[in-house]
Amino acid sequence: DGCGIDADLASFGHSVVEVELMVSDESQVTEAEEAIGRVADRLGLRPLTAGSGGKLETYLRRFCPNVVRQLVEAGVLPNTA
Repeated sequence: DGCGIDADLASFGHSVVEVELMVSDESQVTEAEEAIGRVADRLGLRPLTAGSGGKLETYLRRFCPNVVRQLVEAGVLPNTA
């Protein structure tokens, strides 16, 4: 389908896979989204859930709850508890 795939795997078990397809015109966006969906389905990928963050946020939430509490209190991170 012409999609690029970028897998980001962290040593502590967090992983994110991005499926991308560049288009040259806005009229191609719907077709590109459908192609991305087909590739994601074939690979068994599912969208991130609300409140899921990148590697750093996930690491902090798993291993540094005191830091997360301070960041939530400061309004830097959302409270997902």
